[in-house]
Amino acid sequence: MQEKLELLKRLQEIDLRIRKISINIDEYPRKIAEVEEKLSQKRIVCEQRKKTLEELERDRKKKEDNLRFEEERVKQWEARLKEIKNNRDYQALLREIAAAKRDNSLMEEEILKELEEIEEIKKELEQDEPEYRHLEEEFNNTNSELKDKFAQDEKELGEQAQIREKIARDISTDLLKKYDLIRKQRAGLALVPAKNSACQGCNMDLPPQVYNEVRRNKEIILCPNCQRIIYWEEG
Repeated sequence: MQEKLELLKRLQEIDLRIRKISINIDEYPRKIAEVEEKLSQKRIVCEQRKKTLEELERDRKKKEDNLRFEEERVKQWEARLKEIKNNRDYQALLREIAAAKRDNSLMEEEILKELEEIEEIKKELEQDEPEYRHLEEEFNNTNSELKDKFAQDEKELGEQAQIREKIARDISTDLLKKYDLIRKQRAGLALVPAKNSACQGCNMDLPPQVYNEVRRNKEIILCPNCQRIIYWEEG
């Protein structure tokens, strides 16, 4: 019986290691995706700011061209004032000139605001681009590192599976089925010690008769509470 328990202990050590490796392997895509998402978000921010900057530059240039045109037209109107003899026409043109100058003044204010916004976005881009390069480097390093770890874990997983298969050959089919069933139901932990009259899997006290049977070590005993296989451990 001791030999059977020792085989189960070895098998559980391998299974727990396989479980841990499998969890790591399942985590790699998520970890890579997290870093990739950070990089993607920063890329989106940079691209959006560049797009906004281009739109502002185009709008500013359009307004500056329009302002130059309007200012030239005001100059032409002012030159015409000297030629007008009729007071009513003279006053009408003065009003047109005054209105055009007000519009031009408002346009100048809009251009100045856009220039300020353009400068602010340029400053933000100056900060964003180094941050993006840093995230890109972090992603490349993390991706490379995780791929290496993934390959190592895949290799070890295969090796552990071979060891498990070898150990499992020496365990009876019925006992192996029972062990595997408990392992699946108990998060990988099918075999636990009984110590100080208690099951170390569920921490519940064992009935004296059960505990005495475990100490005699003559048969496979299950914990009455959690149904794990229990073995005696001094303590």
